[in-house]
Amino acid sequence: MMYTINRGNVEEYQDGQEPLIYLATTVETIQQAKLTYVFTDGHGIMQITGFYNDPEDLMRIDWPLMKSKYWGDTVEDPDRSRRRQAEFLIHKFVPWNVISFIGTYSKRMTDYVRDLMKDTAGTPRVETRRQWYY
Repeated sequence: MMYTINRGNVEEYQDGQEPLIYLATTVETIQQAKLTYVFTDGHGIMQITGFYNDPEDLMRIDWPLMKSKYWGDTVEDPDRSRRRQAEFLIHKFVPWNVISFIGTYSKRMTDYVRDLMKDTAGTPRVETRRQWYY
């Protein structure tokens, strides 16, 4: 979806990716909070994608591909884009206290988010993570 937004193909996001922020946490934090979750080893709409809720199955995710800048399908590996779209989903609600980090597109957005949250107790750190975007 972010790629599509970056290409200008989503009418609601004509400002591009800059307004989008990442709210990050860890599997351990989610477990400690006793939240219900599921994660996939690829795009959830595909029949061959597996769904899991045991952290032992995190090894089923293609971690080197997740870190790769380019992840389009190739002749040698026509399943790359599906695997790269793996997701970690939390059921219904994510409490604020499990968010440990906020990643932003630009310094301008980092400053904006920090200013918005300056009086909020328990605010996670906010940093520019341009490499997380297209």
